[in-house]
Amino acid sequence: MRPYAPAMASAETRPYQNRLVPEILAELGRRSWSKAQLAEAVGMVPNTLNRKLRGEFALDVDELARIAAALETTVGALTSRADQS
Repeated sequence: MRPYAPAMASAETRPYQNRLVPEILAELGRRSWSKAQLAEAVGMVPNTLNRKLRGEFALDVDELARIAAALETTVGALTSRADQS
């Protein structure tokens, strides 16, 4: 069995991820949370979350939902705010 390797951010996923990450970071700022605090809240290793937020690896739908829930919002609300910026 091959070890799990996170999916690389592809050309298809990069545009939405590039739009959502600034909104996620803005929400962290509004809450005065660090990325490490978010990682703990969503059950991720901080280094993995950082790499995903930098676009090295793709955020999957489950991860986005967990991030939104930790930030007490929805993926739809994050997307809507990102689209308005």
